[in-house]
Amino acid sequence: MASRAGRSAWLALVGALLATGCGSGTSLDRPSLPANDDGLVAFDRAASEAILTGSRATPDAVDPIEAERNYRLAAFSWPDHREAWVALSDIARARGDGADEAAARFIIDRLDLYPSDELYVQRQVNAALKTFLDEQRALTDNNPTMIAYGERLAAFYDAQLAANPAYVPPTGIFNLAPYELPTALITGGAGYVYFSTLGAE
Repeated sequence: MASRAGRSAWLALVGALLATGCGSGTSLDRPSLPANDDGLVAFDRAASEAILTGSRATPDAVDPIEAERNYRLAAFSWPDHREAWVALSDIARARGDGADEAAARFIIDRLDLYPSDELYVQRQVNAALKTFLDEQRALTDNNPTMIAYGERLAAFYDAQLAANPAYVPPTGIFNLAPYELPTALITGGAGYVYFSTLGAE
């Protein structure tokens, strides 16, 4: 299993790749990923799908390290792409890294529980996710990869909510627009399950 120092070095490398937008993309035969003002890979469904398509076309011809980098870029570009996270989980398991596998499975579980395009996910569920991440950062034995993945998913939910014409900055866990109330009532029980699953991680 990779050491904590090894995972930290790996995360630093990933951060450097994300900050540069991975260059022109020509060296890895994939589209370049645009960066936003914060220097992170922009959320781009088409770019994510293009990376996944290339990975599907030549699954055995790509170096494992390069394949992992491609899948991570696909996942960070569009965190709702479950296939990318599953691939990351499989790759981590193959190299015996239980922490990285658990980190990818954490995102997969989140995506399986709730559809990302639902506003209640982007509001209430995301609030729960951020609280959980805050608690994890305070732990001395936390999983930095899980935190990095969770932060990217939370940022994705924020971006999805901000893109909605009726967006209102959240002021609390019960911040709901009137048209969201029926959905909130129906999914209230589901929200309880979500909090429970976060605590069980």
